[in-house]
Amino acid sequence: MPQINVSVKFFATLKHYFPQGTLRISLERGATLEALLNEINKILTEKNIPYQITDREYLILIDGVHISAKKGIHTQLINDCNVTIIPLIHGGYLQF
Repeated sequence: MPQINVSVKFFATLKHYFPQGTLRISLERGATLEALLNEINKILTEKNIPYQITDREYLILIDGVHISAKKGIHTQLINDCNVTIIPLIHGGYLQF
C-alpha cells in the first residue's frame, strides 16, 4: 500500500528525546492522527521514554490547526503534513 510521510515537531520535555525535536514517520495512505499517535507511543516505549501522547494531555496541531477544528484523533493525515505536539502546562504560582 502507498505510504505517506509525516513530520512531527515536539516541544518542551519531549523535544529532548529526538534530534532537533523532530521525527519523520511513514504511515499507510489514509492513516489517521490516532495511527500516528500509536506509532509515536510505540517509539517512546521502545526508547524507555516515560511518556505516552494523548489528545487530552497534549495540544496537537496538524499543519498549524488544532485538531478540535478538524476531526480530532480521527483526522486523516496527508503526505508531508506537519504535526506539532505541545504538552499542556498546568499550575504554577506567581506572587507579587
